[in-house]
Amino acid sequence: MLAALGSQAQTEHSTPSPIFTKGQPGPAANFTGHAWVQGLVGKADKYSCGAGSVQFAPGARTHWHTHPAGQILLVVEGTGHYQEKGQPLRLLHKGDVIKAPAGVEHWHGAALKSAMTHVAINPDLAAVPVIWGRAVTEAEYLGQR
Repeated sequence: MLAALGSQAQTEHSTPSPIFTKGQPGPAANFTGHAWVQGLVGKADKYSCGAGSVQFAPGARTHWHTHPAGQILLVVEGTGHYQEKGQPLRLLHKGDVIKAPAGVEHWHGAALKSAMTHVAINPDLAAVPVIWGRAVTEAEYLGQR
């Protein structure tokens, strides 16, 4: 009995495993650093939205992009950054919810020394899902103007 309690205590304090599998590497044309994308809900599922998990290694981020129908980000692990064009850099933590407005250019990714995972929800699958722009510069990533 004591041995069973001892191993339960070890399990409770061990590092949690990721909620979602890593998925496929994010394309270098749209990401800086190492990121992995796992589709969760798509057109074949017959819902009116798409959803996917994106895992960012420390320092990894998307390029600037827009979503004609907007985007919702749910941070599920780690620490990251989010920035809309012309706005200050925002620090993200587990539990944060970002509502990127339709057509607003933005980027998101992990903090310099922390991985970050978020679930991205893209409403209105009939709309163009994403329009990709240029890479985020190091100065932009660090919050410098």
